[in-house]
Amino acid sequence: MFLTRVPEPLVQLMKLHGQLIYDITYSVLQSPSATHDCTRTTLQKLKKQSKQNSEPLTQEQVISILFCELKKIHKKKRKLLSPSEQLMMDSTLDAGGRLSLLSSYLAKLDLEDQLILTLQEKYSFSIDQISDCLEISTGTILARKSLALESLDCWLWGLS
Repeated sequence: MFLTRVPEPLVQLMKLHGQLIYDITYSVLQSPSATHDCTRTTLQKLKKQSKQNSEPLTQEQVISILFCELKKIHKKKRKLLSPSEQLMMDSTLDAGGRLSLLSSYLAKLDLEDQLILTLQEKYSFSIDQISDCLEISTGTILARKSLALESLDCWLWGLS
């Protein structure tokens, strides 16, 4: 096996943002190979962007670039539910059984909704930060979050 030297700017980007990029990407795509592809292309875009800017990229700029890459890859490589998963989700599982399938329910949400919930609930981003990252107004963020949580409530607990 040959070892290749990773360019220093890319090493710095990986140290600063690599774990966040990988974790968010895996949370959304739920596929190791798609996560690897998206993380790699995002880091390449970040490297180009950081060469153009004299200042380091902010976390919001990084997430914004990641969001663009996720949109490209999401439709092609997102996790699709198997027929057995779909049947299990549609059947009358008890609440604990439905909760164990939370990642499958999250995968049913739109990409933007998944990111809004992930950024706020997992990473404690403020609504303003999410708005900056996704370039969506704060009112739209709040509305989408509310609708996404309502959808999850319906799917998980059978509420209408």
